[in-house]
Amino acid sequence: MKSYLFLVLLIGSITCNSCKETSGNSFHFEWLAGSWMMQTNDGLITEDWTVINDSLLTGSSAFVNKNGIHPFETIQLSIRNKRALYIVTGTNDTAGNRTVAFEITQHDQKSFTAENAGHDFPRRISYRLIRDDSIHAWIDGGEKEPSKRSEFYYKRKPD
Repeated sequence: MKSYLFLVLLIGSITCNSCKETSGNSFHFEWLAGSWMMQTNDGLITEDWTVINDSLLTGSSAFVNKNGIHPFETIQLSIRNKRALYIVTGTNDTAGNRTVAFEITQHDQKSFTAENAGHDFPRRISYRLIRDDSIHAWIDGGEKEPSKRSEFYYKRKPD
């Protein structure tokens, strides 16, 4: 019985996909690298992600319409003190370029969720690779307001 329990605990610790702490100083979100787009009635929303090293991805998002390119934010997926973070700096924030950090609370090989319960909105951000050319992302109000939600369906930009 003890050996069976040990095996279950060992397998559970290896396959944990909801661990806040990373297993080292790297994570595996390279599936996010590249250029993504989502067409809306008002224009095109874009996200561009670059792998810098095994503990940092940088990204930016923008809105493109007939009046030009309007940057939304810059983003970092980073590991700091063995914690994976999604760090956003708004570029159109009327209060200045405000930076907010979200802790990655769940992750696996094709998805992650980041949360900041103290932020006004969003409190939760999630990305899931659906296919090599498709990502479903969403933001919501976290546990307090899960129905306050926006969905984003990105397609990989053609080369």
